[in-house]
Parts: sequence; C-alpha cells; structure tokens
Amino acid sequence: AGLVLASTADYVLADGSPTSTLLCWGTIIINGQEIVGLVSVEFRGRQPLLGVDFLRKFEKKLEIDAKSLKVTLS
Repeated sequence: AGLVLASTADYVLADGSPTSTLLCWGTIIINGQEIVGLVSVEFRGRQPLLGVDFLRKFEKKLEIDAKSLKVTLS
C-alpha cells in the first residue's frame, strides 16, 4: 500500500501562500469504506490535502462554520 507518485503541482493555498506538492495516488478509509484518489503531499511537511473528489466519492458533505471554528463531515 502506501502512496504512489502520480505528478507534482504548484498552486496557491486559501491563505494565499504558494506551495509545491507531490500528487500521489492513495487510499482513504472512512468508517470501513475505502476510496482511491489523489492526495496532495507538500514538500514542507504540512498535513496531506484531500480534494473535493474524495468528498464526492464518499458521498459526504463538508460544512465549515467560520464563526464557531467548527468543521463537520457528514
């Protein structure tokens, strides 16, 4: 298992900072359901980023409440 390198990418994060990443095929498991998709792994060692494609494949909804600083995946 593990991550399999697919490509690299440069883009700007929501906070405005530029980043260079490795794009890797990986498997994500939520409540026993496994989905394969692209995972962005930054060179600077930040947390891996999952795209909206994973939310679609898992048929999940992501809610962000900026006022209470709460994030919910349902």
